[in-house]
Order: sequence, then C-alpha cells, then structure tokens
Amino acid sequence: MSSKTFLCKLCNTNRSFNKFHDYFRHITLYHADEPNFQLTCDLSNSCGVTYKKFTSYKMHIHRHHHFLLNSSFNQQENNDLDDIDQLSIQQPDTTSVDPVTVDNTDENIIYANINNDDFANQWDISSTNILREDKQINLIAVQQLYTRFLLEMREQHILPQTVIQSITTYIVNLLDIVVDLVEEQAKKKNTSQQPSTAVNVSVNDIRTTIKDIEQAIVFSTRNEYQFLQSCKKFFNYTPPIENLLSSNQMKKEYSYHISIKQSLKEILEKGEMLPFLIENIRDQINATQCDPDLIFSFRDCIKGKKIHKQSFLIQLYVDDIGVTNPIGPKKGQHKLTMVYFMLEDVPDPFRSMLQCIHLAAICYSKYLDNDEKIRKFYDPIVKELNDLQLTGLTINTFNSQLLFSFSAIAADNLAAHSVAGFQQTFSSGNFCRRCLVTYENRLIPLTDVHFIQRTYSQHEKCLQLLKNKPYIKSVFGVVGPSPLNDLHNFDPTNSFPGDAMHDFFEGN
Repeated sequence: MSSKTFLCKLCNTNRSFNKFHDYFRHITLYHADEPNFQLTCDLSNSCGVTYKKFTSYKMHIHRHHHFLLNSSFNQQENNDLDDIDQLSIQQPDTTSVDPVTVDNTDENIIYANINNDDFANQWDISSTNILREDKQINLIAVQQLYTRFLLEMREQHILPQTVIQSITTYIVNLLDIVVDLVEEQAKKKNTSQQPSTAVNVSVNDIRTTIKDIEQAIVFSTRNEYQFLQSCKKFFNYTPPIENLLSSNQMKKEYSYHISIKQSLKEILEKGEMLPFLIENIRDQINATQCDPDLIFSFRDCIKGKKIHKQSFLIQLYVDDIGVTNPIGPKKGQHKLTMVYFMLEDVPDPFRSMLQCIHLAAICYSKYLDNDEKIRKFYDPIVKELNDLQLTGLTINTFNSQLLFSFSAIAADNLAAHSVAGFQQTFSSGNFCRRCLVTYENRLIPLTDVHFIQRTYSQHEKCLQLLKNKPYIKSVFGVVGPSPLNDLHNFDPTNSFPGDAMHDFFEGN
C-alpha cells in the first residue's frame, strides 16, 4: 500500500510530507503566526472544518488526531483512513457540527473535556515564524529562535536584563538535567539488557524522554491551580488564609493573612540562619556589657529585661500602601493595609533587605471601617504571636523549643495611632501617644514645662471611662481599645517607637 501524502496548501510550492508528524511540525514552525492563516482539516470524513486560527486548529488535532503526532505512526491509504474515520465518529468534535468555516478565539475553546495526556501535548508554540522554509534545523536556528524569545520578553513583557539572564540560567540548568536524565535512563536500560561499560542511547529513547519532560513541564503550568499545587509539592508553599470580616448578611469582605509560624519555620530551618542569629545576639550582649548605655535591641531597654533572655524578638510593621488601577470602572488609587513582621535579631546590614521582611496580613483599607472588622483583621496575628510566646516553636534542625517575644510595632504616626486607639488628628487636643501635651502647648520648651507621661495604668483608666460613658468620644486623646490589647507584652503607650522622619521633616 502507498502511504498517504500531506500537502501544505499554505506554501506556494505545496510542499508534501509522508508523515503527519512532519506536516504538523512544518505548520507550527512556519505558518502559526501568519495573519491570513486558514486551514481545513480533512483527516477524516467527519472533519472538514476550516480554521482561521492556528490555536483552534492545534486544539482540534490534539483532541481528535493526537495519535497521528507520533513520528513512528504510519498512515496507510485505505485501512488507516477508515480507522481514523471510526475514531473521529467515536470522539466527535464539538466544533465540527457542519463543514463550515470556524474562527475560534480563546474564549470559545472548551478545556473541560481534555484529559491530562491531551493537555500535556498542547504546549503553546505560537511564538515563532522566524525560521525560513529553506533553512534546516541547526544550532544557528536554535540560537535565532531563542533570541526571538528573549526579544519578545524584553519588548512585549518589559522584562529587565537581569530577569532575562535568570531565565537563561534556568534553561541551561534544565537542559543539563535533561541530558543527565537521558543518560540515567539509558544506563538502566543497558543494565537490564546487557551489562556494559558503554552507554548506548537510541533516538527513540531520547524522543520518549523528551516527551515525558515536556508533559511534566506543561502539566505543572497548565493553569494557576496546577502551578500552585506544584509550588506546594516542591517548595512547601502555603497559600494565604482568607479571613471573613463582614457578617453573613452583608457583602463578603475578606482580609488575608500568612501564617507567621509557618514563615518562621521556613526561615529558621535554613542551615545557616540559627547560628547567624545566635552569634549576632551574643555580639550585642558582649557589647552592652562593656558599655551599659548602648541599646542595640528591645532586650537592652528596661522593659526588655523582663522577657526571656533566650527568646528571639519579633517586630511588626504596619502601613498603608496605594495601588493604582488605571483602567476599568474602578480606576484610581486603592489603599491596602499591610502588616509585616521581622526578626529583630537579624544583624543591622540585613534588616532593610526584602528577604528579611515578611508579609503577615493584607486587607483593603476601605473594609476596616469599624472596630469589629479591625479586631477580626488583627485576631489571627494576635493568636499566633501569643502561641509563639507561650509555647514556642519546634523546627526540624533544632532539638528543643525555640522561644519568641514580641518587641514593638513600627509604623508612621497615623498608622500607630490607628492601631493603638488614639485620635488620628494631630492639629488639636492631646495629639501625642507618649505624653499628655496639648496642641496649644507643643512649642513650649521642655525646660519651662513638665508634661505627664502616658502609662499603662493611666491608659486603662481612660479606656474604662470611655466604656462607662459611651457618649464621650475621646479622653486625653484616647478614642478606644487597641485591637492588639490581648497580645502579650503589648503596651499601647510604649510599643510604638517614635516616627522621627515625620516628626522632624513634616511636623510643625
């Protein structure tokens, strides 16, 4: 029997191919990006649909003729075509009801019926019409294709050169792993057949291994869910936890928090991290013993001497950030409330690095419009920090409990007053969270007047007065309890360091 010939009607010369695998590869490389792409599938009597987009044509081939993509599959003129017709009848194409022209877009393609094997073959090669038909596949062609890919990353996706270099590094590492994997599988096969020091690798074995690798790569990135599942499997990724702020009768409003305990485990289980922190703590202790006036951290102050000496210090940071949506009905700036944490015992040269500052919670600031929602937003943080301070943390690289203590909350004046429960206006009344100075007396030199310091007991009396007399809005600048009141070692009058930048450069 003669073999079926596949003619490329998109070429001026009507190039012919003996195998559909070669024909489809030719279409993918040379015609996928043509603006006037139009191709009719005539592989079976039940087809006959004309596709105006390569993605739609490729989807049809992978769903209903994927067995033809095997390079070792021989299509015979009569029997095999009948088999193809039969297969097409058993697996009807939802797009080929009538032999009409179809202009499928991405929205019209239905992925629900695609199994994993089919989808794994659908890796998108929509990038490249850069190879000429008269060129052979060689190293120059590979280099040209990769340069086109990098150019697209730079110009269309505006990736910087450092990111492109990182992509290149990972691709090189991936190719090295592929070579090692092919060699390892060849060794196993040779050992099972005939033990020998020489390793022989057949072309079919290489092709099979490469196909398996392609399927594994595509399967890991087929959609957002599968990508996150791969991150969980390989990197212990923990997704943010939803925290419902609104009641069931109202519109759903959520905040999100990241487990501080889980983040600490990931940080401290790195082999060099614990010795790094312990050495820094010892250096600070030795320095303060030589000069007691030095203060390197919270443990060197009066209140810090009450905490466990062998505990690590956790510091929070609270601030609002603005994000912009330039298009759509909700365009404009939107504020998000962010809560971060860091280990205060990290040496000073590294404390400002992003790798040492970790996100703990995030919420749309507009949702935090009443005390109940604010309390719900901070509750997960309070519970985790209390648990860390009372029971500690166990990690795999340390044979005993690690202890932690809360130290302070870094924030600008507005955020600090919001969290601490003080008035959020600084142009009247008792605007200071450290003393009872009034706005009218703010310019009097400290040598001429003495202001009463705020204390924890005095602050509690103000809160009790507000509770007993709800009609009073503010008592000495206190407007209500802090959502962090249940946090151990938290004091609204002492747990917020001064905002020196705003006080000196924006104060009156």
